[in-house]
Amino acid sequence: MSELVIHIGTHKTATTTIQNTLAANRLLLREFGLHYPAFGVPTGHHVLATPWIRTLPPVYHSRTNPMDEWASIRTDTQYTFLSSEEFSRAYPNRVDMAELKALTERFDKVRILCVLRNQIEFMQSVYLEVIKNRDHWPIERFVSETLRAPDAESLFFDPNDLLAHLLEGFEKAELVFMPYQSLKRHPGGPLSAIFERLDWPIDATALEPVDVTLRNQSPDPLMAWVAHQISRKEPADAALRDLVRDELEQMHGKVRTTLFSHAECRQITEHFSSRNACFKSDINRTDPAFDIDPYPDFSDVVHRDELKGPIWFRLARALYARQTFPKQDAIRRLA
Repeated sequence: MSELVIHIGTHKTATTTIQNTLAANRLLLREFGLHYPAFGVPTGHHVLATPWIRTLPPVYHSRTNPMDEWASIRTDTQYTFLSSEEFSRAYPNRVDMAELKALTERFDKVRILCVLRNQIEFMQSVYLEVIKNRDHWPIERFVSETLRAPDAESLFFDPNDLLAHLLEGFEKAELVFMPYQSLKRHPGGPLSAIFERLDWPIDATALEPVDVTLRNQSPDPLMAWVAHQISRKEPADAALRDLVRDELEQMHGKVRTTLFSHAECRQITEHFSSRNACFKSDINRTDPAFDIDPYPDFSDVVHRDELKGPIWFRLARALYARQTFPKQDAIRRLA
């Protein structure tokens, strides 16, 4: 029997690590009966979403008809795994789930795998990714837009909306939802958690790990935000990030941080909590074990509204010292 699983992300849920690891272990995975197709340079299967989402980066597009890529996927292996977070995009273009279902009917069994993250961490990771290529985007505006339209930035932040979209082509029994923390905390890593959830007899710990530098991991939130406020039109370089990190640690110690203010954390939690409860209740009808990720404990986290004037003065002095004495350690001079 041939089984196809389409891993649709969501974004910022270890998708890059999963795709890189599977791509690096294609030959070994064949011994387990798992086929992870190769389409061009990206390790993920983003090209398979391009028939519907034309606005994806050029490197994701095929030089030929992308439907030919779909037709080339083998059905003579026990397991086939496709992975692209672009399948979970919300707008301006989105994958037609009914058409996607039709493309997969030659497999005996099809499942859609989706990993979900609590909205505070998800929104934070998305914002940090977007500002890499955006000049100025106030965090306050991002929060208000997301709460007003939960599919802001072309992503589904409300899982109920994502579920409704998937049900346009697939049955609820074909959908597999996993909380991000179950991947993050699994002792064998994200793929071990996934293979266990799919009930596939594949030992993920036998796979060759990928270079950790290839992971698209989010940086420390406040450090990245502060550095972006300074650099604005250009990505912050490593020296600037290190300078900001050192100054933050001087003032607050080595603690966790969040982009959001205390009020914004409350707003996000209040806005999505009831929606998450509704989604969990719905999914539990077919998957009683599913539980959505809780919101993080922010009792020992430095929020954006805790940044006071002194940090900006210290940074200004450190930047001036770095410019004036480029061969000396500016941070040490100001200690």
